[in-house]
Amino acid sequence: MRECTVGQEGKSEDAVYEELMKEREKLAICGILVAIDAGHGSGPVWNPGSGRGIEGVDSSGNSYNEYDINWKIANKLINELNKVNIIFSFNTRDGITNVDFTTRINNIMKRGGRPADLVVSIHGDAGDVNKNGIAILYHSGTRKKDFNGNYSKEFAEYFMNIFLDKYPSVQIIAVSSEFYAKIPNLSILTGNSETNYPPAILIEIGFMKNPIEVDRLTNPIKQDELVKAIADSIVDYVVNKCGRQGSNLRRH
Repeated sequence: MRECTVGQEGKSEDAVYEELMKEREKLAICGILVAIDAGHGSGPVWNPGSGRGIEGVDSSGNSYNEYDINWKIANKLINELNKVNIIFSFNTRDGITNVDFTTRINNIMKRGGRPADLVVSIHGDAGDVNKNGIAILYHSGTRKKDFNGNYSKEFAEYFMNIFLDKYPSVQIIAVSSEFYAKIPNLSILTGNSETNYPPAILIEIGFMKNPIEVDRLTNPIKQDELVKAIADSIVDYVVNKCGRQGSNLRRH
């Protein structure tokens, strides 16, 4: 694959998208498109799919909405991934607003001028105050091919094996079809049966009901560490599939 230079730092999001659209034929040959999805949006707390998600409280008593955390992590991840020459990542949303699944899935399929190659959705987890850790979810009942002929399961497993170096407590969860009626957010893993929908994982980055977890998720340094681990896992997967040398990928 040839190197691409679309999506460089310092450009506005609109400018990046405009440049991407102009060079989509080039990207179709040499670039990897990664759709980053920030779970939830503005609206009532725990309005499935579009609301602000779970409300958590840190150890000092400060309240946080899940989506605000998801949004920050997602955008930091986009910035980190766009330092890589052969990767262009983009957000499934245009801001902290309600965006329904149909629109987000449509953005995954068309925003980059073609379907994304990979999808990564960022969420906070529910559960009681004693739970902690990170989980990686994928849809066990769908075999969606990635840009190298592999599938969501392979992407999830490869990602986890790299991610374990920084977060040993991470677990991987295969989500079966019967869960989708109960948890609308999980449709981001299947694209509502969209043809050619790319391999997708959903990362539960921490438990919103555990104050210690909320401390970690709202600490800028810990956020950067998490983003770096996620980005490195994605880049390692892409490098492995593309046969590239990692040292030649990152912009300086």
